[in-house]
Amino acid sequence: MGHEIAATPLQLVMAMSAKANGGNLMRPLLVDRLLDRDGNVVMQYEPTVVRKVIHDETAQQMVKTLITVVSAEGTARQAWLENYTVAGKTGTAQKPSKTRRGYEPDKYFSSFIGFLPAENPKLCIGVFVDEPHNGYYGGVVAGPTFKVIAEKSANYLGLEASMPVKPMSEQKPRVVLR
Repeated sequence: MGHEIAATPLQLVMAMSAKANGGNLMRPLLVDRLLDRDGNVVMQYEPTVVRKVIHDETAQQMVKTLITVVSAEGTARQAWLENYTVAGKTGTAQKPSKTRRGYEPDKYFSSFIGFLPAENPKLCIGVFVDEPHNGYYGGVVAGPTFKVIAEKSANYLGLEASMPVKPMSEQKPRVVLR
């Protein structure tokens, strides 16, 4: 399923960002300002909405679901951050054969795209690995790299910590008696 769909890494990050932005597809913004040698702002760039692609309520529900991906039961638990709630999606794709019909055995493209803090997103990061060597599932291969990049980026940008969803190992079991 999904084998017939082709998208660039930038398109995938834009799609994930639309969920983080309440359903608004944003023009990619890689640089928010230019500074001169003295640190004065020479040019400031503002985020631009391209168009609304999903309803607010749908985006909110998708974010709730994407948060579970980065939980103890999720496929990207290796992307979990101690100080931020992360929402994300893993990807694992077989690579098409260049010499015959079908797909190459044991050749994959693995990915993880996530944003944080999930409640008030400031940062969306995509990690893409072509033909990984140690495993091939997106959460296992790209999740740990996302974690390192996200921690360092959040620290560098001074993002305020959010209340993360604790890993299942730290949650106390809930017993309901009837």
